[in-house]
Parts: sequence; structure tokens; C-alpha cells
Amino acid sequence: YYLRGQFFWNRRATGDVERAETSYRQALEIDPRLAAAWVGLAAVAMAEFYDEGRGSLAESLRAQRHALERALSLDPNLAEAHARMCSLLWSLGQLEAGRRHMRRAYELAPNSPLILVIEAGYRIWMGDLEESIELSRRAIAVNPLAASYHYNLGHLLLYAGRPEEGLAELNQATALNPSMNPAYLIALAALQQGRHGAAMDLVDEFAYPADRYAVEAIALRELGRDAASSAALRQLELLESPRSILQIAQVKAWFGDAEAPFHALDELKRLTGQRPETIPEAEDAMMSLLQLRFAPYLRGTHDNQRWQESARSLAAQWRGPLDDNPAPRANSDAS
Repeated sequence: YYLRGQFFWNRRATGDVERAETSYRQALEIDPRLAAAWVGLAAVAMAEFYDEGRGSLAESLRAQRHALERALSLDPNLAEAHARMCSLLWSLGQLEAGRRHMRRAYELAPNSPLILVIEAGYRIWMGDLEESIELSRRAIAVNPLAASYHYNLGHLLLYAGRPEEGLAELNQATALNPSMNPAYLIALAALQQGRHGAAMDLVDEFAYPADRYAVEAIALRELGRDAASSAALRQLELLESPRSILQIAQVKAWFGDAEAPFHALDELKRLTGQRPETIPEAEDAMMSLLQLRFAPYLRGTHDNQRWQESARSLAAQWRGPLDDNPAPRANSDAS
């Protein structure tokens, strides 16, 4: 049952998070002392809130902590439990405590794919894109069947300005999990390659209207259709969602506004203050903004400290009294 849960977790098709939870619980019915299954439940608790939109942030954090403390009490030398605890502590802003768990995880299992992808997320936070890419590649070498690993590496490669490599990883992700929809990222790669018409051809496949308007705004401007581009940007601005805020920053950054991502962080703070139910989507937007800083048209524009301070300020609003020094979570899709 545990291995079945791992299969569902790594595949991450529609309904797989729930299937993974069921499998982990079935494993624990047979052996309540199976620490690895408790680690699996901690991962599910994270994904249920951030990816599935179920429950509250506080409930997710409590469930994660309960499962991980149980796992570590059963097996203090389980590397994956230390890695997940690191991720949780980072979500609570306890960076140094998290690093202690990560160092222990590395001592126990330096080639664990879970440990490698969590460390890759930390490297993004620290401003080291190339090291994050290298760690992601190492994780895939150990576990080449995890579709989410390929997908996230593809995303990183696009922001590194390497669209051909990114497309190869996205194709591998969809081969492993056909329910994944990377059409937007494929269109972003086409834009980077100067294939603006090809990017426009994909917009009907996008999952989110914000992505459509963003690609249209960029592609139409590049094709010399400025009025149509401005109209698409106006439609994007009317959506008033975390994803639209992210995409407005993407468009304006593409057009040369290096301050756009910082304005987006301020807008996320305003929106989530008014509508707390948007926090899960806003967290994903914030992590994408942290990757956007590496885009070829923005790279080197701002120092990493300013990005970290802006992101911490935003996360502090979301965490409230849960912690004193919040930082962004590790990306659940990548772990």
C-alpha cells in the first residue's frame, strides 16, 4: 500500500493526491509504526491545501507537523522525514531550524530525490538558479518517473532562457502524466524563440484566462499589433486574481518594466488582505515571481536581498501569529 501511495504521489494525475492518502492510511492500518507512510501523509496535508484548495492553512500546517513528529519519533534516522520537516519549518519562517533538518537529511541520504528537490526550491529562494537546475536534474536521475520533477525542471529552464531544454522536460512530463497541461509553458518557450504566431496558436488550450491574455498581450505586441496587445492587457487587468497579478508582471517585465514583479508582490498583499481565500493561489504566484527574476529580460536587475525581504513581508501577512519571521514555502509540485 505504501508503494502504491508513492506511485500516485509521484504521478500526480487528477485524483492522485486523494488516492495517495488512502494508500498511506491503508499501509498504516497494517503497520502503524511505518514512519515513511506518516511522511507521505504530511506531503498529502501540504498538497490538499496548496494544490487542492481544501481546508485552511493552519489545519494544513498542524496536520503536517503531527505526521512528521510521529514519523521522527518512530524513526529519527529517516531522511525523508527530516526533509519534509525542513520544508514545513521553512513555511513557518524558521529557516535555520529547517536547515538543521536538511543537513541531517543530507547526511542520511544525499541522493534522495525528495531531498534534492526541496534543496532545489531553497536554491531558488537564495537566488541560485543554476544550482537549482542541477539539483533538479540529479533528482530526475534517481527518479525519472516523477512527472512533477520534469515539469518543474522545464519551468526552471524556461526562466534560465533555455527553451529547447525546457520543452524536452515538459514533453517528458506529459508522457508520464498525460493529464498535465503544459500548453502555457510551451507557449512561453515559443515566445522566447521568437515564434509569436505559434504561441498564439496554443491559447485555446490554456487552463487559465490570465495566461491567455498574457500571451496574447506579448505576442500581439511582438507582431506589431499594439492596439490588440493593449486590449488583451486591459482584459488581464480586469480579472483581479493572484494569477492575473502574476501575469501582469510577466507582461510588463517583458516590455521592460523591471519594477513590475515588485508591484505584483504589493498587489498580492493587497488582494489577500481583502480576500484571504486566495492565499493558496497567491503563494503559487509568489513562487513564480521569485523565478521570474531569473528571466533573460530581468536577470541581474535586482539584488536577491530585496526579493527575499519583499517575499517575507508578503508571507508574514499570510502566516499571522503562526511565526515571527515567515518565508515562502517549498513548492509542493516539486516535492
